[in-house]
This record gives sequence, structure tokens and C-alpha cells, in this order.
Amino acid sequence: MAMQKPEDTYFNQVLKLVDHLSPEERKVLRQKLEDKTWGERWDELSNTIRARFIADGTPIPTDDEILAEVKAVRKERKDRLAQGSN
Repeated sequence: MAMQKPEDTYFNQVLKLVDHLSPEERKVLRQKLEDKTWGERWDELSNTIRARFIADGTPIPTDDEILAEVKAVRKERKDRLAQGSN
């Protein structure tokens, strides 16, 4: 008979505990897990982008530079839509 790894045992214990939660408690737990996962994915994406700038020898843009670029693109799209509706 194969021995269970300690982490498998712990995971199964967590699953059993989750089974005892109310639907509202499960909803809160689900949201917390999703938020954590989203944060981890965001950090990974951010690190990937930074690594590409570094690899290209390009300065990493500041938050203000990124915001200015986003605003410029939004204005360009708004202007284009306004011209198309005339």
C-alpha cells in the first residue's frame, strides 16, 4: 500500500473542513483564493514585462508614463469614434 505524502493528508484535511463551511463562508473563501491567485498572476506578468524591458536594454516605464500612454490611446479612440459618427 502506497504511503500518502504529508501534504496530501493536509490537503485532504482542508477539503474536509471546506465541506463543513456554509455556502456564504465558501463564497468568501473562494473570493479570497481567487484574489490571491489573481495577485500572483499579476506579479508574474509584471515580472515578465520588466524582464523584457531589461533584456532589450530599454528603460522600464514609470507609472506616470504608462498612465499618459493609456490616456493618449483612449483619447485617440474617442476622437476616431467621434469622427466616424459625423
